[in-house]
Amino acid sequence: MASDNVLGFVEIVYATWLSIRANYLAPPLQALSNVCTVLFLVQSVDRIILVLGCFWIKFRRLKPVPLMEFSAGDIENENAEDYPMVLIQTPMCNEREVRRCRWYRTFRYGRKNPAWLAYPALTG
Repeated sequence: MASDNVLGFVEIVYATWLSIRANYLAPPLQALSNVCTVLFLVQSVDRIILVLGCFWIKFRRLKPVPLMEFSAGDIENENAEDYPMVLIQTPMCNEREVRRCRWYRTFRYGRKNPAWLAYPALTG
């Protein structure tokens, strides 16, 4: 008799879980799955368009056309606004190791004080 009560309780809990799963969990999961499918299709179409564009450029042998002609003359005496600015970033993810490197010390201190490079204890 007790085992029948336990089995009845387990059946009720399982039926309740199925009802919750079907009514409350399945619709949002199905919507999320549909959104992911649409995003995958958009990404796939974008990738196909990019590949076709690369093949078009390759087979037509298209080359970039410069907007302005640059001379091979002395850059120092020309207008600096004619050339793009370039940002150089020193990696600083591991500062202790980076500071031990010679190139970092040269870059950091060598331009301010060129005599700094002559110290043998600091080079290395």
